[in-house]
Amino acid sequence: MGQRERAAVSPCTTSEVIRVACEKTSLGSFEKVGEFKHPEFRDLLLRIAGDGGAVSSKRLGKWLSRISGRVVDGSRLVMKTDHSHGNKYSLQAGPANAPIF
Repeated sequence: MGQRERAAVSPCTTSEVIRVACEKTSLGSFEKVGEFKHPEFRDLLLRIAGDGGAVSSKRLGKWLSRISGRVVDGSRLVMKTDHSHGNKYSLQAGPANAPIF
């Protein structure tokens, strides 16, 4: 199952998004040990919400809140507000007639 399918199934917090983006390889994989599994995704988050070489969950959350509801490539980013455990974000199929950004 790809990232898009997983995101559509289970809403996640900004901390969970950052954890996936910054996950490193371990022994037994074909990549070099200690390399990022998703370097392009991590680089994107650093450009959007970087803070001294790390991804700031607060900055990422603010950015995701601003773009919540947009439809891109047939998927809509949806935010579910949760004041006690942190907002959760997921991708859902967008309307067929929505503008594509």
